[in-house]
Amino acid sequence: MKKEAQGIFIITTILICVGIIMVYSSSSCYAYDKFQDSAFYLKRHLVHFIIGLALAAFALKVDYRKIKGHAKILLLVSFTALILVLVPGIGHEAGGAKRWF
Repeated sequence: MKKEAQGIFIITTILICVGIIMVYSSSSCYAYDKFQDSAFYLKRHLVHFIIGLALAAFALKVDYRKIKGHAKILLLVSFTALILVLVPGIGHEAGGAKRWF
């Protein structure tokens, strides 16, 4: 990993760790009332953090020039996924916004 990429990776990880602490401190009482587990949202956030960290580490190792030829296909897949959310029965509406889950 290049030195610049490593620095960005470390800073991002530190910021996410601070965010994890904030999630726990702001949601522990609510999680205890709703799930009888004050760390419910902390555990959930940690799982997503670990998955994201693994994907970020993988993305840093991939040479972007190797996937540059597939950019149009990847863009088309991304737009298709965004449009599919608007199809009734596929997207989930919460708080006035549509999402996958």
